Amino acid sequence: MKSFLFAPILMFILLSCQSGQKPQEIKDTARTLPKLDTNVREIPQEGAVAIDLTAIPEKSFPYTDSTNFDNYKDDGISDPALIKALKFEGEFQSEQDVRIRYQLKFSDDITGLVVTYPMGEHELNTTLLLLDTALKIVDQMDIAYDEIAESAIREISLIEKEKLSIAHWNYFPEEPTVETKVYQIRQDGKLLPLKN
Repeated sequence: MKSFLFAPILMFILLSCQSGQKPQEIKDTARTLPKLDTNVREIPQEGAVAIDLTAIPEKSFPYTDSTNFDNYKDDGISDPALIKALKFEGEFQSEQDVRIRYQLKFSDDITGLVVTYPMGEHELNTTLLLLDTALKIVDQMDIAYDEIAESAIREISLIEKEKLSIAHWNYFPEEPTVETKVYQIRQDGKLLPLKN
């Protein structure tokens, strides 16, 4: 019985004495072992695109958007990858046609991104995208429009920190008419129509 108890104790002592030894270093004399990259880095999700708004000009409030065929190509940038990453679906033929014109900081949580794109040969549309901190579209609204076939319809907007006013001009009648729609820009980025 004594030898039965003695064997496990001896085994424990021998193992604990060996644990103090340094592990043997493996030498690569044939230089076949690969070098290990120990730098930690983020691996992007498959198909994911990093969204970076730093190259987009920023405007201050209040700002009047009167985008038309004469002025839209001079402002902003073209970034088809960003348009795809934002998952913006407008009435454009290709993401190549979309110009990201400017951005507006409504709050720490809500950023406005204004994009302009042709809808065919004679129509030009501008849309305000309201993005949250994860750069997901919370809400959107068409804020400017120009058509050059008959030059009869036009939209112009006044963008304020908490309000959006869109003036829809109709030049078909002898006396031009204007209809204005006003929206509250809520803290969460949603647009709420206000009575005129």
